Amino acid sequence: ENEAVIEDFYLNEFLDRKRHIGLNVVKVIIQYDLDMLFTNRIGEISFSMLKKNFVDIYRIEDEKLTVKAVMELYRQNRLTRILEPTHSIDEAEVETRERDEKN
Repeated sequence: ENEAVIEDFYLNEFLDRKRHIGLNVVKVIIQYDLDMLFTNRIGEISFSMLKKNFVDIYRIEDEKLTVKAVMELYRQNRLTRILEPTHSIDEAEVETRERDEKN
């Protein structure tokens, strides 16, 4: 009841891609029939796909938190559900272009 057990761990194999990282991750989440996601941001397409598949999305402010810390915040009801995308498709494209220009 008060313990979280990591049954599986999935390495995000899409991090080295330049585009649609979130969308690819969402496809994996749906494929494995997960019902919860903890994230600090989510785009429009990913958000819509998750909601259509009944995945609850919670905001974590600090992406460096451990899984244990996130679970503790969740149990304490201190995480906010994300009820709409945190950024638009246009904003994501601008961020991608800026990241590409830096590299």
